Amino acid sequence: MRRSGIKTVWYLLWILAGSELLATTLPMALPEGECRWLLATLCLTSALVLLYSRGSEPPLAPGQLQSALLAGLGVLAVLTWHLPVTYIATHSLHFQLALGVGILVFSAGGLIQLLTRFTDDPPFSSWMIFCLAVLLASAPLWTGPAVDLIPSPLWGTNLIIAFSPLSYLASLAEWDYLRGEWFYRHSPFGGLRYEYPSAAIASIVYVGIGLVSRYLANLLNRPSATTDARAGISQATP
Repeated sequence: MRRSGIKTVWYLLWILAGSELLATTLPMALPEGECRWLLATLCLTSALVLLYSRGSEPPLAPGQLQSALLAGLGVLAVLTWHLPVTYIATHSLHFQLALGVGILVFSAGGLIQLLTRFTDDPPFSSWMIFCLAVLLASAPLWTGPAVDLIPSPLWGTNLIIAFSPLSYLASLAEWDYLRGEWFYRHSPFGGLRYEYPSAAIASIVYVGIGLVSRYLANLLNRPSATTDARAGISQATP
């Protein structure tokens, strides 16, 4: 238990140092000055998700829950250190964003566990979920050409935006990132009508994904009664 706690603290300090470096060195043009903290938190989230698959589960808490807690604490520290008070006037939004990132990591951890039951390779499963997260987060960029083909533009646009984890974090931060300077230049969504997903509903959905994935992973990992019976017979046979 003590060794696991020391490892957890070491992981947190290592990732915080990486986030510190990212937040201070990202160029102002990528994409805009106020966007650096968001990129830093996303890099932190990705690192935690990849880290989760390689460590053993601690004795008193599931690795999925521990990773979510680490993500929330790390993001809270990064936001408190870097985010100017003029942008977030109250500390409540700091906690909302930290909670949101923790929920995303919890959801990703459940998906990693479920995918590992099929691949039997946790690092590979982590990279698959990481690539899926990047694909969904960048949906407002690569789905731009398909916007004109959607029969119901408002419904289709809202659906695409809702699938992006960036939109979930933006709704928690009350920040219209799609109409920021960089996204407005590189994505057609800034000039369209759209609505961000409800932060409360999105939180419930992400938590549900994490819980259901964890349940299915445990269900697939549980040996069936037939398997147990065969194992008993084979052991009894001389």
